[in-house]
Amino acid sequence: MSIKRMTAVWDQSRARGAQLLLLLAIADNAGDEGLAWPGLEELAQRTRVKKRAVIGQIEKLEQTGELRVLRRMGKHNYYIVDVGLTDVD
Repeated sequence: MSIKRMTAVWDQSRARGAQLLLLLAIADNAGDEGLAWPGLEELAQRTRVKKRAVIGQIEKLEQTGELRVLRRMGKHNYYIVDVGLTDVD
């Protein structure tokens, strides 16, 4: 768990509601560099929504630029929480 990443999401994210909750759930799994790989089922359980809703929220967070997704066939995706990252990061 990265306190740094979670704090950045709390302090700097423009997300609201379900998107903010999802971003916090991903950040909770991320290291200081912002990389996380929780499964969709885990994210659905933590945010208390259906897996399909998680997928839709992830797509919206990608569009806002607060989350990057590195998709891997047959494996968990990698997520990079971009909130609070600098060019150096």
